[in-house]
Amino acid sequence: MRKLYLIIMFILLSLISQSQIKIVFFSDVPTVHKEIILKYFVYNIPDHLPDTVAVYETVYNPKRSFCSKTHCYSANAFMQELDTMKRRTIGITYRPLTWYCTDNYLDGFAYPEDRHCIITMYNVGTIDRLLKLGLHELGHTYGLDHCTETGCFMEAGIKTG
Repeated sequence: MRKLYLIIMFILLSLISQSQIKIVFFSDVPTVHKEIILKYFVYNIPDHLPDTVAVYETVYNPKRSFCSKTHCYSANAFMQELDTMKRRTIGITYRPLTWYCTDNYLDGFAYPEDRHCIITMYNVGTIDRLLKLGLHELGHTYGLDHCTETGCFMEAGIKTG
């Protein structure tokens, strides 16, 4: 039943939302990875979400984002950088992320109300897992909640390692 709800929700979203998702690569992502990820995301995201991926850019990692306490990077600093974007945006970094320099390690995070999300390639493993993580966080930017069905990309606690 939940799967049918998600399908109906995406059909409705596709009727009212024909915009583009912006991919922002932070400067720590190697160029060769950017090319692979961009091609993979451009091809696969429209199968799951109502918008297309048509634009991308590279931006510098936020200053003062490193947390010496956890040896990770502050996800909120990366999200503040994305707040300057005017369209639905997914930021991709290679750095390990934490929230406000705590021990809460993140693979991704979304601000649904601002239509921005971030994912990290750190410890994700495969391009398929990175895509599922990206779809999950982008799903939150459309207002979707977690799904209880196994295999659903909105399933809570996606295993990435």
